[in-house]
Order: sequence, then C-alpha cells, then structure tokens
Amino acid sequence: MSRLRDLSPSSGSTTGYSLIELLVTMTLSSIVLAGIVWEFGFVSRTRMDLEQLVEAQQSARAAIAVITQEMRQAGACLPRTGDPVALNGTDGGTRDTLTLRIGRVRRNDLTCIRVQLSAAAPQGSSVLQVQSTSGFTADSLVYVRGSTGSGNTFTVSGVSMNSLLLSTPLDAYYDATSWVYALEERTYAVDASGDPPVLTVRIDGGAPQPLVPGVEAFNVQYVTTPCPPCDTLDAPQDDEEWLLVREVGIEVTVRSRKPNRAGEYMRLTSRSNIKPRNLL
Repeated sequence: MSRLRDLSPSSGSTTGYSLIELLVTMTLSSIVLAGIVWEFGFVSRTRMDLEQLVEAQQSARAAIAVITQEMRQAGACLPRTGDPVALNGTDGGTRDTLTLRIGRVRRNDLTCIRVQLSAAAPQGSSVLQVQSTSGFTADSLVYVRGSTGSGNTFTVSGVSMNSLLLSTPLDAYYDATSWVYALEERTYAVDASGDPPVLTVRIDGGAPQPLVPGVEAFNVQYVTTPCPPCDTLDAPQDDEEWLLVREVGIEVTVRSRKPNRAGEYMRLTSRSNIKPRNLL
C-alpha cells in the first residue's frame, strides 16, 4: 500500500492552462489576426488602385497615340492653297471635336489619288466626268476643288468608266480645270451618354464608333503663325485662321472604368503637341 501511495500524483501538480493564460493568448491572437486582415485589405486596395492607374495610363496613351499618328498625316495629298481642307473642329469646352482629312494613295505605287475633270460640272449635277477613275471607289469621300481654290467634300455613290456618281448634288459650278481628290476623314469626339464615357471616331462621315473607353474630356487647341507670338486658339473662327494653324495641342482626361471601394475613380490627364508635317 505504501508503494501505491508513492506512485499516486502529488496534490500540488497541475495540468492544462489557466484562464488568464487563455485570455492573454486569445488577445494576442486577435491582435495578430487583425493585423493580417488589415495588411491583406491594404494590399488589395493598393493593387486595385494600381490596376486602375495602369488602366487610365493605357487609355490615355492609346488616345494620344491614335490621334497623333493621324494628325501627322493630315493634309497629305490634298491642296495646300485655297480653302483649308486638312483640319476642322469645334470648341465644346473640355469636349471638343476634331476632324482630320488625309488624301488617299494607290496601294501599288503609293501615289496620290487625284484627277482633273474632263468636262465642266454644273451646279446641281450629281455626275463628275473625269479623265480617270483609277483608285476611286463607291462609298468613299472626294474633295472637289474649283479653279478659284474653293471646294467641298462629297460621297461617291458609284463609279463608272469615266465618271464619278455623287450621293448629293454639287453645291457650285466646277469648270474643266477643277480637280477631284480621294480622301479619308476622321472626326473625334467624346460620347458621354453612357458609363463610362468614350472617345469615338467617325470614319468618312459614318456613325460614331467607340475608340478609347474612359475618356471624359477631350480638349483641342491650335497654335498659329507667325510665331512668336504663337497665338493659341480654342478653335479658329474662319478660313483665314485655319490656314495659319501650324501646331495642334491635344489634352485628354481619362478615368478608370470602375470606382474603388471609396467610390472614387482614378483620373489621369495627358497632353501632346503635334505639328502636322503637311501644314509646316
């Protein structure tokens, strides 16, 4: 019996954790867990903000790049005297419109597509008798320029052996020394009717097509000669001012397509000045 009593556990021995130890452990665990949750949320928010910033940067670069490429070619293969043809636009505050015109070229030899009339075309006529129809196609634009340097843009509805059929009648009389130029036209504008707003482009007078999403501001300014003083205009008011344009400033403000958790959009403004080589 004495040996059994010696093997029994001492009355002073303890097992498990005390209540205080458990409370301390739970408190420390809660603090560590809260820190981990906060860190995860911070990383998640930072990642979202970075993604939105990259998205806005890419959209801004895309808008500037597309317009810059077209702008540098504006006026190519088109007359540089008489009425201005290469550029047009309207001032709408921070939502302007910009129209660029570029003469078309033949794919085989990259020569400008232009031809002289073979007979005078009276006002109201829808037919142009030309020396050649090579390179002209239906549903494309042409610029008809008279001997006085004035002209207008028309849509070709059909092409026959030696004539171009127009979708609208001629607005004036064009003598036999008048020229016809095949051209492409691009009109850029912001469509804010949806969410997000989008920069659109109209090709050859067609319906607006979405180009760059998220563009909520599109501001265009024109720098004129002589330089100095290098006057900057929101939009030239007449043909004389358009003929003085030598540089165009483009500014776009792009927002992210989705807001962050705070309900705020990431916004980025980018600007570029472009000198159309055909206007210098």
